[in-house]
Amino acid sequence: MANFKNIAAFAFASMLAASANAAVITYDFTATIFETTLYEPDTVLDSRLAGLPFQQGAVITGTFRYDTAMKPARVQPPTMPRYTQLVRYENPEINAISYSVNGFEWASMPSLNSRKTNLVRDGDAGYARDEVQLHTLREEGQMTSYASLNFFDWEGYALDDTRFPETFDLAYYFTLDGWFDDLRSGGYLGFNAEITSLTRVETNDVPEPGAALLLVAGAAALAGARRKRRAAN
Repeated sequence: MANFKNIAAFAFASMLAASANAAVITYDFTATIFETTLYEPDTVLDSRLAGLPFQQGAVITGTFRYDTAMKPARVQPPTMPRYTQLVRYENPEINAISYSVNGFEWASMPSLNSRKTNLVRDGDAGYARDEVQLHTLREEGQMTSYASLNFFDWEGYALDDTRFPETFDLAYYFTLDGWFDDLRSGGYLGFNAEITSLTRVETNDVPEPGAALLLVAGAAALAGARRKRRAAN
């Protein structure tokens, strides 16, 4: 019986380790900037915003990663028939966005993710919009910035429920939006870029730290069971 319990513990730990990897999805993408916003106070001549290379037509290449098993933080039921249900999700540290444009590189700081929630809005088809938002942030000196992915279908046909999707159809509106706040000067810069290509990245499953510990513990239990069986024989 003891051996059975040890083996069962190992099997359960292995299952948890596998599930920890299965939900994480990574995409490479390209996007084209179609709109920019820039404000620089006249009194500040050396604002860091002036050198950022975000012009209309510039091409961005990048990667984003997210966990489809994010935990719901708040559920907002439909407020009227034929309307929409909205779920806000906690933002785990596994989620990340990075990109480059004209030699400039940006990468989110996953340790800041908890400051934002992500959302999925499922509208009644033909009556209300579907929407997905994934938010990431970065802080560096006196500069705060964010990047978010925004997926829309104004007619409500893209999503079937409020689970975080594993795929995105580029026939619908899909953008990368970025924002930079120069806290020293009070200036800001923002851009909107249309996602023009998506490639899902196949990665080798590397267990998260918690899952790895479970797997090691299970392996140790199985090894102990084998030693006891040999000793009994």
